[in-house]
Amino acid sequence: MVSLKDSNNIKLFGLVCAALLICSWFQFGVLVKHELTDYLLFGAYSTLFSAVIVMINNVMPSVLKHKIIFTRFKNELPACRLDSICRKDPRILFKEVEGKWPEVFSSETDPHTRNGLWYKLIYKPVIELPQVSQAHQNFLLYRDVSSSIIVILLLIACYDVWRYLNRLEFLVIEINVYIVLGLFALLALISARNNGERFVLTTVAAHEF
Repeated sequence: MVSLKDSNNIKLFGLVCAALLICSWFQFGVLVKHELTDYLLFGAYSTLFSAVIVMINNVMPSVLKHKIIFTRFKNELPACRLDSICRKDPRILFKEVEGKWPEVFSSETDPHTRNGLWYKLIYKPVIELPQVSQAHQNFLLYRDVSSSIIVILLLIACYDVWRYLNRLEFLVIEINVYIVLGLFALLALISARNNGERFVLTTVAAHEF
């Protein structure tokens, strides 16, 4: 059975490839007239680099990705904050969910324990429901897109620093490349956070009251 993460690989590859193609366009000249072979090279390089990035993403620990996405060193997963997330959503009747899972929503429950209780009591019973699987898959997709684009940014920045320290003049990275990748990373980051919260809310809403 294909995992949710593996089923996202084609979409992840496509989104990363699209970002790199746009970067190639800015890097090698928006207003410059290119030959067909140039565009084929842009596509080939973007495809190859995207494949490498997807491979790197697949070996990155999920814990590291979550810390990057939610910019927290501990208790980064959205289920750790399930009580505050449910309080903010007008579609969730907080008194009802609090009554159904008092140990999960108790103010005395620490975030790490809350995450474990959410997984055991709320998520596992509805794990096979289509709406829960879809919400989980969407979160994983944007999480992986965010971490992949950030990896690309770091690799390019490291190359730029190395080139500067060695006073090399070839292949200077255009500022527009950083802008494009920064925008992609920001949009993916916001989407990942929103879909992370939507995922845990979906698991709560999937239960019958």
